[in-house]
Amino acid sequence: MTGDGVGAAEEGRRAREEKLAVQLHWARAFDRWLAGLAPSTRRAYRRAWDDLCAFAEKRPQDILSADVQEWAEDLGERALDPLVLRGLKRKGRRGQGEELGLSPATMAQRLSAVSSFYRVACTKYLVRTEDGGERPLHSYNPAANVRRPEVEAYTESEFLDARALGRLLRAIPR
Repeated sequence: MTGDGVGAAEEGRRAREEKLAVQLHWARAFDRWLAGLAPSTRRAYRRAWDDLCAFAEKRPQDILSADVQEWAEDLGERALDPLVLRGLKRKGRRGQGEELGLSPATMAQRLSAVSSFYRVACTKYLVRTEDGGERPLHSYNPAANVRRPEVEAYTESEFLDARALGRLLRAIPR
């Protein structure tokens, strides 16, 4: 093998190592971000993140605001799982002809999850630079300016009536 072949092989090895290092940083940042959250929140946020990455078919560092916006629009147009749809209809949360799209609250939650992770990648997860300094893992939050659906608080909440509230209060030990 000539000197040029050895140099090219070394460059290829370094490029592969750099790519692996970047992937490892993103995985660590993601795990650290999820670590402090409740198990149900971790599941929901991971589902949102996995869904965005599958939709965009890009690495996290390559996702653009336009990708997140297209994903958000897709969330509002998706066909729902038949079992989920049946449950929503039974609870009165979906009517006839309302078979498409996640609810505005679910869409907002997924967008918030993605935005939250990118905020961490841009502000709290630092990586070493070649000169020994530090920089954020990512330079911008592609979800920050994406339009989010308007959500009214407590629209799907079920409240206790006066009798149920009385039973609850009487059940509290004194």
